[in-house]
Amino acid sequence: MVKQIPEIENFKYLLRRYPSSPLGPKIRKIRGSHLYTDSGEKLIDFTAGYSACMAVGGSNRSVKSAIKSQMRAYSFVSALAFSNCKAAELAELLVRNAPAGLDRVMFPGCSGSEAIEAAMRMSYQVRVEQGQVGRSLFITRSNAYHGITAMALSLTSTPVYNFFRPLQAKNVVFVPQHNYFEKAELSESENEYAARSARELEEAIIATGPEKVTAFVAETMLGQLQGNVTPSGNYWFLVREICDRYGIHLILDEVYCGLGRSGKVYCCEWDGITPDFVAQGKQLSAGYGPISAVVTKSEFEEVIKAGQNRIFFASTYEAHPLAVVAAIEVQKIVQSDEMLEHVNLGNTLMKSQLTEALGNHAFFRNVRGRGMLVSLEYDCLERDLFNQDLERSMRDKHSVLLSANYHRTNFTPPSTTSLRDIERVITQYVETFLKYSLKYRPRDPVRP
Repeated sequence: MVKQIPEIENFKYLLRRYPSSPLGPKIRKIRGSHLYTDSGEKLIDFTAGYSACMAVGGSNRSVKSAIKSQMRAYSFVSALAFSNCKAAELAELLVRNAPAGLDRVMFPGCSGSEAIEAAMRMSYQVRVEQGQVGRSLFITRSNAYHGITAMALSLTSTPVYNFFRPLQAKNVVFVPQHNYFEKAELSESENEYAARSARELEEAIIATGPEKVTAFVAETMLGQLQGNVTPSGNYWFLVREICDRYGIHLILDEVYCGLGRSGKVYCCEWDGITPDFVAQGKQLSAGYGPISAVVTKSEFEEVIKAGQNRIFFASTYEAHPLAVVAAIEVQKIVQSDEMLEHVNLGNTLMKSQLTEALGNHAFFRNVRGRGMLVSLEYDCLERDLFNQDLERSMRDKHSVLLSANYHRTNFTPPSTTSLRDIERVITQYVETFLKYSLKYRPRDPVRP
C-alpha cells in the first residue's frame, strides 16, 4: 500500500522561485475577477493573475469550450511538421487590427521572453541575409525588463540581475529610460522631454556607429516594474524617424501592454507608428495557455526566403494547439469594440477617482497609465512599510489583491472587471490610503 503523504508536506519537494517565502493561498476556483480559496475566502484580483495577464478573468466559457473541443480532436502536433489551420486563424486575427505594414506572425514559444528573443534573432538574421553581418548590436533603455532568456535578459540593467552579467551577451548599448515623471527637468514640457529623450537615442547610435546597430528594443509603455509609465508627447514618432534615418529596426515589447490591455489592440496605435517587430505574450491567451507571438513584416520573410530559407528559432511547443484555440477565443473578446470601450471607461474611472480623492495629498505624485493598466505614484518616509500596510489592509479588510511596491500601487484588473467593482475597489483603496498615511510623514516638508 502506497503511503499517503499530507498535501502540505509535498511542498517541501517543490523548488520555488522564492524558497523562503511563505506559501500563498491555495485557489479552489476562479470566476471572472474573483478567486475562491480552499479556506473559503472570496478575493477580487486587481493584479489579473499577479502578472496582469488574465485579461478575460478566469473560467471564461467560450475559451474553456474551445480548449475542450480541441482536446477531443488532438492535444498536440508539432508546428514544424504539420499544418494547423487554427494557428493560421490566430495569425489573421493578430494581423487584422495591426498597424499598417505588419502582416506576418510567428509563434516562437510559450513566453514573452521567447518572443523578444525571436524578434532579436530575426532582426539580426535579416541583416546577415542582406550582407550586413556587422550590424549585431542592440540598443535598449536602462532599468527595463524584457524577459529571462539569455538574449532577452541581456537587455535589462536592473541591479538585481547584475550577477548574471558574466554570462550575458555583450552586444547591448543602454540609453536612459524614457520616463517623464522621473527624468524630466524642471518646467520641461512633455514634447521637450520627448525630443531630448529621442536625441539621447540618436547620440548613442552615432557614438556606437549606425553600421553596427541592428535594432532598438523597448516597451511601448513601461510596465509594472516602473509603474505603467506612458510615453511622453511625440516620443515614438521621433524614435521611428531616427530608426528610419539610420536603417535600424524598431522592436516593441508589448508582452504586457498589448492586445487590448491599453484600450487599443496594439498599444503603439496610441502613438501612430508602425514598428518592425512587435513581441506579444501575456495577453495573447490571457493565461489559458502558454503561447507567444512576434508580429512583423512580409518584407523580412522575403529576405529570409531568398537567403537561408529558414528562421533560426524553434521550440517544441510553438503554436501549441490548445494554447492557439484559447488565444483565438481570447482575441475575439479583447479586440472587440465593446471590450475596448469598456477598458477605456475603466481607465477614465480609475484615474479620475484617484486624482480627485488623492490629488491634493502630501504623498501624491501622479496617476498614469493606459487602459486597465494604471498606477498611482506617491512618496513618503518608510515607503516600503506604507506599501505593506496598503496591501495587507486591502487583502484582510476588503478581500482585494493588489500590488503596492516601490513608489507606486498598480491597478491592473482583468479587462472584464465591471465598472461597479472598479469603483468599489478604488473607493476602498482611497479610504485605506488616507487611513494609513497618517502613520507616515512626507519625504519633503513642502510638496512640490
